[in-house]
Amino acid sequence: SATLNVRSLGYVEAARLRGESTFYIVTREILPGVLPALVVEAALRFSYAIFLTASLGFLGLGVQPPSPDWGRMVSEARNNYTRTPWEMVYPAAAIAVLVVGVNLLADGLRRIFRYEGQER
Repeated sequence: SATLNVRSLGYVEAARLRGESTFYIVTREILPGVLPALVVEAALRFSYAIFLTASLGFLGLGVQPPSPDWGRMVSEARNNYTRTPWEMVYPAAAIAVLVVGVNLLADGLRRIFRYEGQER
């Protein structure tokens, strides 16, 4: 969708009329306009994948032991939560910190890749 929007803009058509190659148009005209949206989309998909993996591990449908899984760690720590709450808090906090960190990184990259004329 973002590519089609950028592709229909005047400067892309002007590059085509100048006789620029398709590679040039894609890398110099279209990609800079689409890159911020791609970075945000990739970060969101990564976050969804982390949550899905942790959820499946919590339900016992994720990777099998002895492979470590944060969701399974949270699930196994539920039984001992009253005695050792950190066993549940640390994996849950790791999931949260990872997802928030990836989204903050993506937001920073989106601001770096943004054109001067694009809205903030």
